[in-house]
Amino acid sequence: GSDEGMLYDGGGIAVQARCLAPLADITETDNATSATEFDSRFDQAIDEAFQSAVQLDGGGVMWVEPTKALTAIDLDSGSGTQDALYAAAPAAIARALRLRQIAGLVAIDLPRAKPPVMQRVRDDLEAAMAVIPRSPEILGQTRGGVLECRLAYGHPFPTDLSGRMASEVLGVLRQIALRPTLAAPVIEISPAMADWLD
Repeated sequence: GSDEGMLYDGGGIAVQARCLAPLADITETDNATSATEFDSRFDQAIDEAFQSAVQLDGGGVMWVEPTKALTAIDLDSGSGTQDALYAAAPAAIARALRLRQIAGLVAIDLPRAKPPVMQRVRDDLEAAMAVIPRSPEILGQTRGGVLECRLAYGHPFPTDLSGRMASEVLGVLRQIALRPTLAAPVIEISPAMADWLD
């Protein structure tokens, strides 16, 4: 026998995730503190999906406005710089598209910049949108500088999250999200809850 020490990390899913994505912000949900943090993030994401204005890192602001024809996304450097806006915008746009289940035509109005800067922003946006399952496609840029993209239609985000039914459905979804080891969860819900989800 050797008297050398050994370190065992437990081999849990969070440890495996950290090995695969060392820079990711991973929240473990196996203790009360982590579960509370998860609940807070879950609620923040739901609230964010209903806000038209989103504050960006670096002082910028993004407005997301759905219309009958398209979804307009307008970006402004706000109290920050244009460089900070261009750095934060791609991830924020991709998050908004996924979180709000935006589909169809999307018009993104970015402040004008030199062509190399705009190309970098477009490349960063394409990379950020690559993880969205509905395969967003950047169609091009108008003469006025508006970037157009299109997303396949899926289930739209609910327009109303008030009331008992929404609370019950979100409670079920939260329980599923808290247990990432469930490969294909099956839930039994009332017909009214199924109608709300549909």
